[in-house]
Amino acid sequence: MKLWLSRKRDLEPENLLEQLGSDNFLRLAFPVSLTEDVDSVLKIMPVAIHLPTLYDKVIFYLNNQEVHLPSRVYNAETRNGLLDTLSEKQKTIYACIHSRNHDGYVRENSLKYLIENQTDWSVPYILQLLGEYVVEITQIIENDVKKIDKDRVSHFALINPKFICLIRHRVISYWDCYYRGEYPVFSEYPAYKVMDSLGLWDDRDGKKLLRVRT
Repeated sequence: MKLWLSRKRDLEPENLLEQLGSDNFLRLAFPVSLTEDVDSVLKIMPVAIHLPTLYDKVIFYLNNQEVHLPSRVYNAETRNGLLDTLSEKQKTIYACIHSRNHDGYVRENSLKYLIENQTDWSVPYILQLLGEYVVEITQIIENDVKKIDKDRVSHFALINPKFICLIRHRVISYWDCYYRGEYPVFSEYPAYKVMDSLGLWDDRDGKKLLRVRT
């Protein structure tokens, strides 16, 4: 299974869902070393009402492996105490998956769990939420930014500069499209404040992007 999945990681992202289906795609959202734990999580999750969506190519690298992040997943939350059957690692995997949920409240609750239970492979799921449009979720990260493990973030950013650059682009884009009125000064925008606090904001790149938007 692990070898088969590692080969499938070479497929173009837009072809992954068509060829793999929901569960196999979600296995690609984590390092191969976690495949058995991901399977344990998938077993207790209700069947999704839709396949995960891939609006764009969100790829990062962990342990020299490509990891494909779904844009949204459409599984309902697990009920009937089944979460209690998972290990702590598996609960974190569950929270990672549901941080991509189509329901904003589910994403919010999953984020809160991830902030309290950080790993090398869960940190990018937190960072991904900075580059999305729901400012209330970004504010949760801002309020708890001191809890974010900067060493983990710095290590991840070092090996994933394209991912971090994409987040910066999206922070500016969503601010420009939706939040200029609420945050007329960009430096007060929560997503920027978090990225700056974590050492992820490149002033030269940011100024260049802002000039394009103004």
